[in-house]
Amino acid sequence: MKKELVITLLLISIPLALAIDLSPLLDLSPFDASVKLQTSFPPEINISSEVFVCEDNFLSKIFQITDRENDYITEIRLTNPLNPRGSSHPFFVSPQAGQAPINDAELYSSISLAEEYVGVHKRTISALDASSSLAAKDIDITVIEKNDASQVSQIPVQTVYLYGCQLSKNPCFFYYKVQAVDEEDGNQDSENLTFKISFNTAPLFNISKKGVMDYVPELSDVGNYLITINTTDRGIPSPHPRIQEFCRQNGAPITNSTKFQLTISNQSTPPNITSYYPNSSKFSHPGDKSIYFNVSEYDAEGTLPDTYWYIDNSLKELDTLNLTDEFTYTFGCGVSGEHTAKVITTDGIFNVSVQWNITINLVACSAPPPSSSGGGGGGARKPCVEKWACESWKNCQNVEQAFILQLIDKELQEETRNKCRINNWTDEICGIQPRNCFDVNKCNTVLNRPVQIQECYFTTNPNCTDKIKNCHDGSCELLVDCGGPCEPCPTCTDGIQNQGEADIDCGGPCPTACAVERPFLKKTTILYLVVAIILIAIAIITRKLIILIKKNRELKEKTSRGKFSLS
Repeated sequence: MKKELVITLLLISIPLALAIDLSPLLDLSPFDASVKLQTSFPPEINISSEVFVCEDNFLSKIFQITDRENDYITEIRLTNPLNPRGSSHPFFVSPQAGQAPINDAELYSSISLAEEYVGVHKRTISALDASSSLAAKDIDITVIEKNDASQVSQIPVQTVYLYGCQLSKNPCFFYYKVQAVDEEDGNQDSENLTFKISFNTAPLFNISKKGVMDYVPELSDVGNYLITINTTDRGIPSPHPRIQEFCRQNGAPITNSTKFQLTISNQSTPPNITSYYPNSSKFSHPGDKSIYFNVSEYDAEGTLPDTYWYIDNSLKELDTLNLTDEFTYTFGCGVSGEHTAKVITTDGIFNVSVQWNITINLVACSAPPPSSSGGGGGGARKPCVEKWACESWKNCQNVEQAFILQLIDKELQEETRNKCRINNWTDEICGIQPRNCFDVNKCNTVLNRPVQIQECYFTTNPNCTDKIKNCHDGSCELLVDCGGPCEPCPTCTDGIQNQGEADIDCGGPCPTACAVERPFLKKTTILYLVVAIILIAIAIITRKLIILIKKNRELKEKTSRGKFSLS
């Protein structure tokens, strides 16, 4: 009996000893977030990992780069992780360097993102601070395909004269093929476009799948017909889920309409210009002032003639389906001399015209002259804002050799030497390197152009093991012997435990605290197991004690009865 009691006491004493400090057991949180970190942290790149832009648009995404220690941001770089030695074109980041604690940066495209750029483009934004702490953020730039409407060429006025055909006993016919092009679905011959025709009267003929109208009219068809051609594309089969948000469309088929007039007549008379303005065919005018023109036409067959406006024999405007047409034009400041304006009115067969000979008086420009324009004339030009994009720095060249080879002049040689002396670089290691920068907005000014030439540490064989941060093999290292043409630099997002991290991408130089596991007994599962063992042990020992007490009573009773019988 004593042996059983000892075992039972051991069963309960072990878990009780383990659980003697009950206060930690009441804390059921699985992790302890208190981890002592180093004080030097990399910058933080505050941009979403997914960036979206609609097709045929420029990308412009403003984001911030912050630094806990208020270090200067010495470099911001965009690279293509699939081709780290290549260019990030057509995407860039600006500025290339900034100032903490908050640095507004921009991710942008240097061109409008046409159909060829539709899809996902992987890029990496890297930011380096003055403490040589590096941060990297992988992003996906998605160019969302949109449905572009078909471009349908304007159909000029059409006229069929039956009289000549009757005399020659040959049938007159009307034939015209609609010219259309769609970025996604091809042209009128692809049969991917749907053509529909409608008349302002009873229909005379139909249109083919390739946009062809072919018809032989009769005398009973004489008259004027206003015809509408609707051209519908197929739309996008599988639109991007966010097409509405960024492209403001759902990718459904788009219909483009164009109208023209068809005249079927048994006469053959040209249209007339009944009046025009300016009334004088020769006059002078200041270059910066708009000139207003108009004409009124008449056609005996009831045709609405087409009107073509020319400046110096260059077509500027086409007006259709009217008997009165207007045109306004400004030659612009800085323009002078003799010029012509001409209008031609046609019924599709016969033409009439009026020409004006204009002497343009020179008006000096106070700013770069705007482009000449028709229709509304010129207006105040908005100031152009420079937006510079720079390629990687070229390989470092020794400044003395560059001067001997006449790649730089004496002034640039001395300037670079002085900068090298500040870095305590001798003439043997004093180098110079250029890079190409271009203004995306093409302002033709260089007020904010970034530095395109800088001093550098020259070595004859730059490589990934020379312990120098330099450029070689078509790109530049981010830190010494890593990044660019070398192996990727360690960061707090590379999925590797390195650079003194306490665990993968946490602790040490990383701002993220490592998730430290609780001690054995602080784990929730272990806690519940210990409590269960304690309860079971209490139940067992209680039962054993009851049995033991009962047996002791029985034994005492038997002993008492024995003593009584002996006496």
